Amino acid sequence: MKALAILKDRVARLGTAGLTTDEAALYFRAQCDGLAGLELGGAIPAEEGERLWCAGLATLIRGLNGA
Repeated sequence: MKALAILKDRVARLGTAGLTTDEAALYFRAQCDGLAGLELGGAIPAEEGERLWCAGLATLIRGLNGA
């Protein structure tokens, strides 16, 4: 899984807030899977999708950085 290896590499550069790199990558993937499922299921209105994705991932990244 080349994509997972790339994700782990990028997560490792962020910081992991006390998690292993594998755990941090799993949380990142889980957030993406969850947002995608909600969007595909219609729980996230199309006009709100980009804003919610950006806000959610930015929040996760800040948390991994320990901010």
